[in-house]
Amino acid sequence: MKEWKAPEKEAQKMTRDGAVSVNLVTGETTYPDHREPEQDHSASGDTAGAAGKAVDRAELHREQAAAKKKRRKQRRAYREGEVAASRPSSRLQFSEADRAVPELQGAIRKSDKAADRLDAARDAIPNKSPGKPHTNPLSRPI
Repeated sequence: MKEWKAPEKEAQKMTRDGAVSVNLVTGETTYPDHREPEQDHSASGDTAGAAGKAVDRAELHREQAAAKKKRRKQRRAYREGEVAASRPSSRLQFSEADRAVPELQGAIRKSDKAADRLDAARDAIPNKSPGKPHTNPLSRPI
């Protein structure tokens, strides 16, 4: 009795190297245009790319942390440091001669009361940090 053999099925597909004919029974690939496939000269392919990405990600994280630390220092210096001392006062500056003039007494008193209210309002503001921002805008804070 004669043994039957399945006909060889071939599929053609396009790759970077050009058209490739694949024998589905044996798994053999041939290049119909008789061109040799391109050589891959990269250093271990995926591992070099993954390592490069990891190094880039670590460097980006380090840069972001340094920028955040710098912003935090600037904010602290602005709030309580030398910058705060050089900031202009909310109070109007009157000379002794101006304070002695009777027509200006009402305006001076009114200005001092407004400055007192502003100082009280500034003291009432809590110095709590805003916290970590959410990465997902749809998530609710806990």
